[in-house]
Amino acid sequence: MKPRALVVTLRMWPRLGARRRWLRPALLTGGVVGTALGLALPALWSSVRDGSQQRELATTVATVRDLVEKLEQGTLASYRGASRDRAFMELLAGKPVARQKYTSYRFLSQIAPEAFGGALREYPDEPFQVRPYWIPLDAQRAETFQFDPPLEGKELYVVLGRPFTSPLPMSSQALVATQVELQSNAGSPSARSELLSFDGSFVPGGALSREASETDWHRIQLEGPLRTLSVRLAQGSDLRLVGLTLLRERDEPAEPLFLGTPSLDGVLTDLRGPHPRDAGLELVPGAVRRVEIPAGQEPSTKLWFFYRATYPGVPTANPGATVAEIVLHFRNGAPSRTLTLEHQVSMF
Repeated sequence: MKPRALVVTLRMWPRLGARRRWLRPALLTGGVVGTALGLALPALWSSVRDGSQQRELATTVATVRDLVEKLEQGTLASYRGASRDRAFMELLAGKPVARQKYTSYRFLSQIAPEAFGGALREYPDEPFQVRPYWIPLDAQRAETFQFDPPLEGKELYVVLGRPFTSPLPMSSQALVATQVELQSNAGSPSARSELLSFDGSFVPGGALSREASETDWHRIQLEGPLRTLSVRLAQGSDLRLVGLTLLRERDEPAEPLFLGTPSLDGVLTDLRGPHPRDAGLELVPGAVRRVEIPAGQEPSTKLWFFYRATYPGVPTANPGATVAEIVLHFRNGAPSRTLTLEHQVSMF
């Protein structure tokens, strides 16, 4: 059937071409237009489909963001740390989650700073103090700090430290400028990114509890409440975040910040992994230390202890052996209470 139609068309074409001179240009033009449409239509259709998918994705993200904000203001507001993540996933799965009672945490290093924990340090020749943490910074992973409630103030002092660098001009470290990337309030409309350069004004770090090191600091202006801050090493090596200090008002003393993280159960701490190194008390075998809570403090209902033990050089301890004891003495006449820490029982 098709060959016959082709033969008829070929025989009729000379007559049609002679009588209809416009037919050939019209067919050629139609062929070119059809070819162009055939080539452009897949890309055009793909663009339309991508735009539709992006709009759907944006709508979904906005819906999820609104849901998360509602959850954060509701049930999740009473959770912190890893327990907050677990509660969030259970809520997304449709499981019921109980609202925790609001708890106000106070660190013993706040109540009795001279007897427990590392002391605040004066930055050399500057009118502010620092709470030294000396947290290592990495170029591949940012160190993120969350502030709840958000920090309100005028300025934030960022203090960095590094091992002492040779002042010789040929020193490899001296030739590389140290840079740190700061990201604040990530994922919010007030998100901000800033690159800080530390170009040679380092001073000896002995005043900040670290000999054979040097420190420098940078001031950043706060343009609103600070909820999160991420610090990442952008250029340089072996750099550490010594601490952060907040200036709330111009005529007030600056406030050294706690940079701790919550425990797995959501309990706020002033510890960030093993930092600061001089946190709490260090006890050697047979040592006894006493920490007295000043009178007039607000009564507490619960007490959490965080401890770390170093195994002896030889395995002389037996499972169940007493490693340490914590004795609580009360002012209201209640009998004292002793907490025993046992090897491989309450300490692992």
